[in-house]
Amino acid sequence: MRYTRIILACAMTIVFVQCRQRDQRASEQEAIQNTLMEFKEDDTLSLKQTPAAIEEWLAYYNKLDSGFRLGRFRATGVDLHFDDLPDANGTPTDNLFRKLFVYSPDSSHYLDLVSYNHLWDNGKLIPGEADQQVVLADARKGIRKQLMYHGPSQLAEAARWTGNRAFVISITSRTEDGMAINAEIILFRLADSTYTNFRLDHHIPADALIGASQNFLDHYFMNRQIDLP
Repeated sequence: MRYTRIILACAMTIVFVQCRQRDQRASEQEAIQNTLMEFKEDDTLSLKQTPAAIEEWLAYYNKLDSGFRLGRFRATGVDLHFDDLPDANGTPTDNLFRKLFVYSPDSSHYLDLVSYNHLWDNGKLIPGEADQQVVLADARKGIRKQLMYHGPSQLAEAARWTGNRAFVISITSRTEDGMAINAEIILFRLADSTYTNFRLDHHIPADALIGASQNFLDHYFMNRQIDLP
């Protein structure tokens, strides 16, 4: 009888742990779904909780353009797959940039916006290449993929994860005539390898950016104290 009770207790413990793990996974998935809503073309971008880096990006350009607000970004109605990505070019030298990576909550993945187009100089981060490579990496497997590659007229300026399987990236780009700036926020989902674009509903006159001494990416990292490894 004693052994029967022990076996029964162990079985109940195993069931309890498995149920708890399932509940945790379900809660995480629910949190992601609550953050990333389903959007249709021309819908206004709405997030349950706007990531801090995106809020700071919005506030930075709102000083130059009062219409630079989350509610002015509208869905283009495009859902595209990004599951077939090329390998990223190179690796960060001696992992100097790892403190600048944007990690998912469980640290299984990270985004790298700076190692390709920035350098360390006497302990300070400075601009390097005019082009930018945005990397999506699997930290546990050591796999780095090129999520985006931008020329001098386009720049991914902020990124944050909204869960372990979803993230957002904000981008600015000059128009072909160089007279104005477009802005967009892209929502990515790892679960189904899709992303949705949200574009600001108006151009920002290039003259308005004269008041900004730096793009937001450089402003964000260069105005923070970062200790090297």
